[in-house]
Amino acid sequence: MDGDTSTNDTVLLCRGASGVDPSHDGALWKTFEDAVLQVARTLALAIVSDGEGASKVVEIQVVGE
Repeated sequence: MDGDTSTNDTVLLCRGASGVDPSHDGALWKTFEDAVLQVARTLALAIVSDGEGASKVVEIQVVGE
């Protein structure tokens, strides 16, 4: 990953703007959580792959403790 810290490399998630609270419904919460994780993962990978001079993206998954 490049060493630049431009504003283009920033992702923010704000909670509560819609007034909807999915935590009151377990199924809705799971759907919301899955959607947020999918968007966050897509954005994170895009930030890495768009880095200046980046030619490869490596993803590491840690399983267990």
